[in-house]
This record gives sequence, structure tokens and C-alpha cells, in this order.
Amino acid sequence: EAELGAKVAQQAEAIQKMQSTIAGLQELVEESSHATSMLRAELADGHANLQKEHVELSAEHAAKSDAVSQLQGKLEAVLDDNVAKTAQQAETIQGLQSSITTLQELVEERAQETSKLRAEMAEGHANFQKEHAELRAEHAAKCETASQSQGEVEAELGAK
Repeated sequence: EAELGAKVAQQAEAIQKMQSTIAGLQELVEESSHATSMLRAELADGHANLQKEHVELSAEHAAKSDAVSQLQGKLEAVLDDNVAKTAQQAETIQGLQSSITTLQELVEERAQETSKLRAEMAEGHANFQKEHAELRAEHAAKCETASQSQGEVEAELGAK
């Protein structure tokens, strides 16, 4: 009877350890799920920020393009009306052309920045997808480990 009591106590202790292991694994799975949710939220926030910046840059680009178009229209009118004017007027026109060129360069820079931001956004999205896949794999591995541990516990319990 004492031997049977000792065996029962050993089995109870083994069951307790296995239940503790399963609880620990379940905790890891929950932490992994939480981390995935946090990463998703961070990606959504980052994506929203990039979209906001893109909208702002697009608006700025449109305003500068409109300004360039307006300046080009004004320049053409000045050229048509003042073909025969003095050298001083020619210098003024040349100054306007220089301003237009500068604005066009600025517009071009903004367009390049916008393209760069799009590329960075795509890269960030790809990195998130990669991290997400890694977290899923890690989560699946933890679930598999938990499942195996549970199977081993059930097998031990079934054997006893």
C-alpha cells in the first residue's frame, strides 16, 4: 500500500510537471499571438503615416506643378508682348526662365522623393510580410511543441 501510494505520488508529480510545461507553452503561444498583433498594428500605423506623407507630397507636387504651369503661361505672354523690348527686359525674362527651371527641378526632386517613399513603403511592407511569416512559423512551431507535449502527457497518462 505504501508502494502504491508512492507510485501515485510520483505520477501526480509527473502530471503536475507536464501540466506546468503545457501552461508554459500555452503562455508562449499567447505571447507570440500578442507580438503578431502588435506588429500588425505597428505596420498599419507606419503604412498610414507613409500614405499621409505621400498625400502631402502629392499635394505639394501638384501645387508646384500648377505654379510652374502658371509661370510658364505668364512667361509666354511676356515673350509674345515684349519681343522687341530692351536688353534689361530680356534679362528679366531670362530670370523668369531660371525660376521656372528651378521650380521644375524642385518638382522633379519631389517626384523622386515620392518614388523613393513608395519604394521604402513597399520594402517596409515586404519586411513586415517576412516578419509576419516568421512569427507564423514560430507560432506554428510552438503549437506543434505544445501539441507534442500534450500528446506525450496523454500517452503517459494512458500508459499508466
